[in-house]
Amino acid sequence: MTSAPSEIRVLLFDVGGVLVQLSGVEAMLEWLDNRISEDEFWRRWLQSVPVRQFETGQIDADEFAIGVTSEFGLAVEPRQFLEAFIRWPTGLYPGTLEMLARIPSSYQ
Repeated sequence: MTSAPSEIRVLLFDVGGVLVQLSGVEAMLEWLDNRISEDEFWRRWLQSVPVRQFETGQIDADEFAIGVTSEFGLAVEPRQFLEAFIRWPTGLYPGTLEMLARIPSSYQ
């Protein structure tokens, strides 16, 4: 690790797709009848209002599921989407724990 400016005290990681592998895109694309590409899906996901609200704690899981199924026009009920969504994390990317262990203890 290179040295960082002394004013940096906290490191914050986006977990999904950064430290944790995600599945679920295939199911989403199927629910969309494969009308969009995976790249387009991710573009829309990352710009989605209910996704942002859920990730920042502004709405609960039920509101998130209702918002996503509506915004994306998914051919599934919100509950079915949510049941699938909670299975998206499939494990850590290789080397994640080793990388985190190398972070100096002076950081939170």
